Amino acid sequence: MIRRRVLLSGAGLWFMMAISCTPSRPPVLIADTDFRRWDRNEPAYIFFTPPDTFSKTDLFLVLRCTDSYGFDGLRLSVETQAPSGTFWRDTVTLSCREENEGEVAVSGTASKDYRFPYLQNVKFGQPGTYRFRFAHLMPDSLLAGIAGIGIEFQSTSHGKRQTQTVSGE
Repeated sequence: MIRRRVLLSGAGLWFMMAISCTPSRPPVLIADTDFRRWDRNEPAYIFFTPPDTFSKTDLFLVLRCTDSYGFDGLRLSVETQAPSGTFWRDTVTLSCREENEGEVAVSGTASKDYRFPYLQNVKFGQPGTYRFRFAHLMPDSLLAGIAGIGIEFQSTSHGKRQTQTVSGE
């Protein structure tokens, strides 16, 4: 009886170690838009609560397009609001090129995700929830083919010591 408990707890310990050693995927938050017609006056929002106020993060914009999107790029307004209420706005132009794409499926509609570097080494210095507001700045008020827009948050490796193992022969 005692031997069986030891074996079970050893298996449980191995399982917990395997789970804890698996690298976690960076959070990707995507706001859905009406892919038939995204209105410039109906912005998309995502909300992000950072796990702490001292880590640095790289941000990547994620654009989800369907086959009905008829442009090579997208001009976009990205507004960030901190928990204190202060905000800043960026205007970016995203180029929908093959090197940035990955296939996904959205609500039965085939679409492609495009990933773009946005900001590096960002420190979310205030505790609380940050709001990101996205609005397209294309000439037509209604835009077809955009199924979603969002941000991937990835822990930064900038400033971290890189270690290499060198074997002498």
